[in-house]
Amino acid sequence: MSSNNALCINEEFQALLSDYTHGAAVLTRHLLQLIINLSGSVNIVQNDLEQALGLLRKAHPEMVSLRQAIALILKRVEEGTDAGNASQELEHKWNAHLERVTEIAAAYLAQHKRVLTISYSGLVRDAILKATAQGSIIEAYLGEGRPKYEGLTFARELANKGVPCTVFADAAFSSFYNEIDCVLVGADAVGPSSLLNKIGTTAILREARARDIPSAVAYDFLKVVEDGGFPDLIAEYPAEELLAGGLAPQGADGDAGPIRLPNCLRAVNRYFEEVPLHLIDVELTDSQQE
Repeated sequence: MSSNNALCINEEFQALLSDYTHGAAVLTRHLLQLIINLSGSVNIVQNDLEQALGLLRKAHPEMVSLRQAIALILKRVEEGTDAGNASQELEHKWNAHLERVTEIAAAYLAQHKRVLTISYSGLVRDAILKATAQGSIIEAYLGEGRPKYEGLTFARELANKGVPCTVFADAAFSSFYNEIDCVLVGADAVGPSSLLNKIGTTAILREARARDIPSAVAYDFLKVVEDGGFPDLIAEYPAEELLAGGLAPQGADGDAGPIRLPNCLRAVNRYFEEVPLHLIDVELTDSQQE
């Protein structure tokens, strides 16, 4: 069966577009698996991949790995390779690379056991679990991750796997520097002089540097952007996400309704920020990108 938009209209793909809880690595894996699974019943054509690329760019502008994965698959399709096979090839290469980076990051954590992180990074998660499985006693410290609370989701996931976790309000991170040994963050994109990650990363790294606490970033080859510079990738999300917890909806007779802002009140909701790489002590990656 052939379809011009089998991927784009798929329910799982639509759910991926609206998923702002999981990190780029998790979503990229979902995307590759979806293409592989769909290819068993439909022919995913070039037009469908191009449309998917545009939708991903709009929904997750900061998550470079999603569109880089689609672009690599699209290139192979243009060369005559089936989309499912192209996805499997990329997944195999990516998995091998992720495994190497996870080992590198786990070895780092074995030396710095109490780690503060931010948001939800699949690589940071895997490194913590790998180090734990290898016998290291790792403790994780995480901000809650407003407005989507992905930090809380991450903490629950780690705790359910037996990893001791401390979760706190995002602004309280500086209260825990006397308890940690390192800061380890993921990244949604990495350029020559900066990276893109959850807003708040810069403040966490500056504080770590001021206190002489080592810091590191873990990333894979799908995150690497050669030209660098990310201001065009930093989107603004609905202001209501910020305001829902602090301002009661103003509806008729006290009923719930849309939040109405006074004209003089501006609410800016950004998930990501550009972070100078010079604030990072160690880059945990693998140059063997085969």
